[in-house]
Amino acid sequence: MGIFDFFKKKKTEPEIQNIGFDEIKESLSKKRQEIEEKQREPKKQIEESLLELIKGLEESMVILENVSLKDKKAMEREKLIVKQNLNNFIYYLEKLISDLKELNLGSFEALINDINALFSEFEKKSIISFQKSTYLIGEELGGVRDNIARFFRSFNGVVKENKFLIEQMKTISVIKEKLNEVESLEKIEYENKEIIISIEDKIKSLYNKIQEKKEEIAGIKRSQEYIEQMNVKQELEKTKTKLIIELQKLKEMIDFKALAKVYHSAQKQMAIIKEYRDNFKDSFERYGPEKLLEMVDIKEINQEPIKEKIDAVNKIRQEIDNIKIQEDITKALEKDIDYIKSKIAELISEKLKKEKISRKFQEGKQQIKWQIAGELKSLNLILE
Repeated sequence: MGIFDFFKKKKTEPEIQNIGFDEIKESLSKKRQEIEEKQREPKKQIEESLLELIKGLEESMVILENVSLKDKKAMEREKLIVKQNLNNFIYYLEKLISDLKELNLGSFEALINDINALFSEFEKKSIISFQKSTYLIGEELGGVRDNIARFFRSFNGVVKENKFLIEQMKTISVIKEKLNEVESLEKIEYENKEIIISIEDKIKSLYNKIQEKKEEIAGIKRSQEYIEQMNVKQELEKTKTKLIIELQKLKEMIDFKALAKVYHSAQKQMAIIKEYRDNFKDSFERYGPEKLLEMVDIKEINQEPIKEKIDAVNKIRQEIDNIKIQEDITKALEKDIDYIKSKIAELISEKLKKEKISRKFQEGKQQIKWQIAGELKSLNLILE
């Protein structure tokens, strides 16, 4: 170690702090307090420079207000133009001084931003009047320029020296905005979850209704009345099957070739014969037994067995007409179940959409949290 090394300042490493997400606000508040404490002195420097500037500008304004163009070597028109522009410049300068006096001396960053904004506005509005006035009174206006330049040398120096603190304050503001985004997403996500829970409750209630309907159906099917009705229904189906068989037998008894030979020249009759041949049951129902008997009344066909079979068919048809089936109330209940199932399907679809939205909220929230974690590192805060 050299002899002078002892006197060298030791560079202290910034302290790294691990924090949980719930601790961010408190940690930022502490950081802000630390930074504000460090900014007190530079803020005071700017405020002192500002007071000095205001004093200098007020003195310059008195000088400008008392400027005389009488002895200036210039045409009267030129003097008039300069005087008008000087008055304009004095107006803008007076406005600047007033605004500087009313500056909100709150935070260091706000003070810097407000000063920059005021001078930017002043320059934009007064530059033309300033330039046109310097034609005859450049020396007097130079006082204003020198005062402002002197202030900004000091001001910019302070800002540059404290740039790191300013950046940290900006980072804190950015993180706070992102925390607000997270809170907003969490609020919407919570509301969305409440809707999902409500949908799930509705689905559960509808499933319970289905179960109640099924139990009601099961109870009806166990009743003696229903069992008797089912027996009657089975008997009806057997009789209908018997009718189909008998109609088929009747069809087989008819010689369609013989009929075709007899009626081949009668177009209308041939059309009816074709209908009977292709769809005997429907044709028999449509035209009735009388038409069939009329058609087979030819010497080539023995009509007696056909008549006997028609009587048998008519007897079966009468039996079917005599069987009375009451409406099956279980069918109405089954329709109710189908309707409830369609409602459940709609709710499930709605639930899936809401769950998809929730996943997007979670992804968006996680992405913002990663951004917050990145910003926190510049403040020596590590998000666990």
